[in-house]
Amino acid sequence: VRWKRVACIVTAEDGTWGMGLTIYAGPVTSIINEHLGPALIGQNCMATEKLYDMMNLMAAPYGRTGLASYAISAVDTALWDLKGKILGRPVYELLGGPQKEQIFCYASNTDLTYGLQASLEWFLELGFKAVKVFLTHGPADGLDGLRENEERVARAREIVGDGVELAVDCWMSMNLEYTVRLVERLRPYRCKWVEDPLLPEDQDGYVKLRQRLPWQTLATGEHWYTPHPFATAAAQGLVDIFQPDVLWAGGITACLRICHIAEAFGLTVITHGGMNFPYGQHLA
Repeated sequence: VRWKRVACIVTAEDGTWGMGLTIYAGPVTSIINEHLGPALIGQNCMATEKLYDMMNLMAAPYGRTGLASYAISAVDTALWDLKGKILGRPVYELLGGPQKEQIFCYASNTDLTYGLQASLEWFLELGFKAVKVFLTHGPADGLDGLRENEERVARAREIVGDGVELAVDCWMSMNLEYTVRLVERLRPYRCKWVEDPLLPEDQDGYVKLRQRLPWQTLATGEHWYTPHPFATAAAQGLVDIFQPDVLWAGGITACLRICHIAEAFGLTVITHGGMNFPYGQHLA
C-alpha cells in the first residue's frame, strides 16, 4: 500500500481550525487518531509547549522517534497554525518576530531524470546563488563509482562557476572509510557542505568523521527526531549545520528548541525542505 501524506486538522471550540502536515499516512494517521488526538481533546490549544511535551511523553513507551515524531509534527504544526489564526497574527511573529528581511535559499532537485546540467542551469536562470547535487554511487561501486562521484561534482562546479555555493548530498548511503576518501577527492571543488554521509543513528561514526575531516563543513539532521540528537551532536561538535525537517522532527515546537541549541553552540540551522511549506518559512 502506498503511504501518502498526512493532513491533520485541529479545531477549537469556536470552530477555528489549523492544519498541519507530514508524511507516511498509513501508520501515522493511526497514531494521531487512536492515541495522540483523543488525549488532546479539551486541552488549551494555545499551550503548544505543554501539548508537545504531552505527546512526547505519551509516545515514549513505543519510541518518540520515527513514525511517532511524524505524528507529533503534524499535530504540532496544526496547533501553531490554529494559534496564529486565533490571535490574528502570523506565526513568525509569535516565534519572536522577523529575524531577517530576506531568506537566502538554495536549490536542489531529487528527480535525477532531468540531468545534472539541465537542473543546474535552470537553478541559475532562476537566480539561485547556492545549489546542491546528489551523488549517485556508494561504497559498493568501488573506485569507478568514487571517480564518477568526483566527476559529477567537478562538472557541477564547472556549470555553476565560482560565484555560486555548491553543496553535496550523500543521503545516508556511505560508510566512514568511503566518506573520508570521497571528501578528500572533493576538496578542490570547495563544497559548502557534505550532507548525510552516514546513517542517522551512527553518531559514533560522525565522531570519527569529524576527527578525520576537521576542515570539511558537515551537515545532517533531516532524519533526527526530537531535539535530543541535536543536543548530543552540538555538545560533541559533530556537525556544523543542523537540518531538521519541521514536518518530521516534531513540528515547530521541536525545531524552535533545536534552533536554540544551535544558537547556544554557534551552529547553523538550515531546515530540510524548509521553504517548501509555510511552516518552515515562518520558522526561518
